[in-house]
Amino acid sequence: MIDDFILKRLAEDEQSARRRYQQDYNPVDLERALGTCRARRQVVNIYRILKDRPHGDICLLMILVIAELYEDHPDYQEEWRLAHAKLPHPDDV
Repeated sequence: MIDDFILKRLAEDEQSARRRYQQDYNPVDLERALGTCRARRQVVNIYRILKDRPHGDICLLMILVIAELYEDHPDYQEEWRLAHAKLPHPDDV
């Protein structure tokens, strides 16, 4: 599932940020990287709550945008590409 894929990538990003911090000792960069991961994780959690409710397709679009950040990962699925998504009409939102 796309949400599990993203959460795994975020965990990897957090580990990578901590490793870089051990080498560079830049707390600002570490906090920014971890904050970005936290924000993306919150988007995934919102998606999980709202995906089956009205306008859940908007949450899916947010998830697809995040997933595209990892399009070079071997587990990324082409069907997750935002270009393949059926976008809601603005009048329907």
